[in-house]
This record gives sequence, structure tokens and C-alpha cells, in this order.
Amino acid sequence: MTLITQRITEFLSTNLKNPYPEWTATTAYKSLDRVRFKNYVYMSVVDSNTGVEPDINTGKWLLMEVDNAYASIDLHSHTGTIGNKDTVANPLDSFIKYEFSAGGVTTLVLGGVKADTVTVEQYKGSTLLHTKTYSVSGVRAVNSWYKYFYDPLPIANSGKVFTDARDIVIRNILPHTNRIVVTASFSADGEAVVNAMVAGKGFNLGDTQYGVGVEVIDYSEKIIDPKTGITELVEHDSVELMSIPLQLNAVDAMPAKREIKNILGKVNMFIVDDAEKSYYEGLIIMAYPEKFSIMVSNQVIAEAQLKLREVI
Repeated sequence: MTLITQRITEFLSTNLKNPYPEWTATTAYKSLDRVRFKNYVYMSVVDSNTGVEPDINTGKWLLMEVDNAYASIDLHSHTGTIGNKDTVANPLDSFIKYEFSAGGVTTLVLGGVKADTVTVEQYKGSTLLHTKTYSVSGVRAVNSWYKYFYDPLPIANSGKVFTDARDIVIRNILPHTNRIVVTASFSADGEAVVNAMVAGKGFNLGDTQYGVGVEVIDYSEKIIDPKTGITELVEHDSVELMSIPLQLNAVDAMPAKREIKNILGKVNMFIVDDAEKSYYEGLIIMAYPEKFSIMVSNQVIAEAQLKLREVI
């Protein structure tokens, strides 16, 4: 299993337009005015709104949405970046284009991609080191672990029609790469979507073993009226958890524990097993760790159990 912690915090450039202006401290905003602030869109709910930062809880601003360009790298939202003729700055563009700093990045994952092709260019300064174009329709579709285990999967060469978004993994980013450009061309319906884009230094947590468990927890609650005794079921969202058995070298047990401790409370991307012919190949999860336990069997082998809570 490979753990990837997000290193993209902002873009050097993108061809997606910003429909709302950046917030400034000197502007007097009216009620219903919208602005961009730290990659989110806020709406003023009062008149004469001056000098109040939108992310401070003063009752003067309402958080509306994630900025479209930023949505793909914001791991805490369920929204992705959408590209079409209305969202690109140049109406002649038929693609989404991102450029970001990539120092220390070894792995890039694009999750939930809907596009015709995706091209990834690796640069050192202005020098192009490597480029590759991926045909999205040829990539295996796995969008959640529940679907992975309980729905039949289409195979790339089976001739079946692909309807789901795809996940693309680019491993072994060249060591001198300090800038990456990703271009996703529009699909046949004139749109491209990237739900999640994570770049980081992949950390190996061990080999995924058979016996992966999937849980669905329902947070609906039963309420009994004390006067009438009538029971009402209030429906709430459910959440999916996954328990993954891992095997790793005993000497790697403590580094793995430290890595998990460093990401507690944070959303990360996990590639369940990126071995080329693994049973779990292509199962990509956006989640945060809920529990991690290790049993060192001997001086050679350690067994671990990782429980993940899926967020996207």
C-alpha cells in the first residue's frame, strides 16, 4: 500500500477562469456580493462590509463553495474541477490545464477523471524532461472500495462501454522534476472533470494481504416521543470504512507508525496495492486513518492492520 500526502497547495497557473474577484480589505462589499478568498468563494450577507476577512466567523460572510480550479486539490470537499466552454478563460480551449510546483514529488494520482486524454509533462525549469499521454477510456474504473468489491468491473480490452470516471496513477516522477503540467482534454460531450489530484512522495506502508474488510455505518437515529411513544427514524448519512491487513518488514514497522501519526486528522490518498499484477491493483482511496495497529511477529516480518474512513 502506498500513502500519498498532498503537496499541491496552489497552482502556478491554470487556464480556468475565476468568475469572482479576489477579496480586498479596502472594498466596501454589499449584501449578496461574492468574492474569492484562500481558494474558496464567500458571499457577503450585510451591506458596507469592509475589512473583514471572509474566513473569520463574524456573521458577515457565508462560505458558498470551493473555487472551481482549486476543487481538484482540495481533499476535504466532494466537488471536483469542471472544465467546459463556460469555465475556461479562453473559449477556444477544449481542455483543462494545470501547472504546479513538484519538488520532492515521486507520485501523481488523478482521481475520478472524466476526459478524452490526459497528458502529464515533467519539467526542470523550462526543460521538458518527460511527457506521456493517457487515453482515459483505457484505464480501469474504480471509484470507491464498496463498488470495487461488490460491482463487476469492466476490463479495458473487453469491448464494454465505459461510463465511470477513471483513476490514473503516475509513478516514478523523475527526480529532477520541479514543475508538472497536467492537461485533460474534453470528452465527447464537451466537458472534462478531475475530482481529485494528489502529488506527493509515496510512502510504502507494506503489502496488502487478502482479507480486506468493508464496513458501512449508518448514522440514522431512532427518536421516541416521550408523550406519545411514537418512534421516528431520522435518516442521516452513512460512512464507509475499510480494514486492510498489511505485511511489512519488521524494520519498517516503526517508520510506518510514525508516518501514520504524522497524518492523523488529515485526508490523504491511498493506493491499496500498486503492484502491477496485484489482486487489488487500481483500488485508490481518499480517506483518513482511523486506527493503525502493528504486531511484530519476529525480527523479519511485521503484521499491521489499517482502518480507513473514506471521504470521497
